[in-house]
Amino acid sequence: MADYDSSLPIRTEADGDVGSRIVGDTTTNVAEVNTANELLVHDADTLTALGDGSTIVQVVDANSDALDINTDGSINVNVVTTNAGDQIHVYDTVVGAAASATPVNVLTYTVTTAKSLLLQYVHASASGKAKVIVKAGTPSSETVRAVFFISTANGFGFAEFPNKIEVVAGDNVLVDMANIDKGSQDLYAYINGVEVTP
Repeated sequence: MADYDSSLPIRTEADGDVGSRIVGDTTTNVAEVNTANELLVHDADTLTALGDGSTIVQVVDANSDALDINTDGSINVNVVTTNAGDQIHVYDTVVGAAASATPVNVLTYTVTTAKSLLLQYVHASASGKAKVIVKAGTPSSETVRAVFFISTANGFGFAEFPNKIEVVAGDNVLVDMANIDKGSQDLYAYINGVEVTP
């Protein structure tokens, strides 16, 4: 049975008695720690110490964006405390909507050219009972993303999207509401999100 199948503990008498290596499918060393406690990475046919001063090491993603490691081993970090992009907050209302099970459009927002909207919050209110339908998508072909109801007890309702809904440039966000109370009433809605460059 191979050692990795047994998961046996290893005991040593002194620090450094046991070394470890990361190997690929062909057992070629991908990375290892040498006796000087340097992390070595496989670079072409040689193992190179990270941040040894003679080599600039980069972590590169699939888009060729690089995270540079400075010669002293440090990295530069930019801490962003808010969402990058343009804050979007749009409000609208319909005055004197007649009692009907058929929804009326209260709010329409079209995403800016060359941007994507990350929709995170939809809020609606009315003095009586109402049904709220949130839609998004291609103009005239928007699909329902959320439905909620307003009662006479609280007068408002909302849909919050922890995983923001992405709506692409030129597409719409609609808030439709049906006044399901007995008499006419005003209907109110707003959306909140961030527009970013994709």
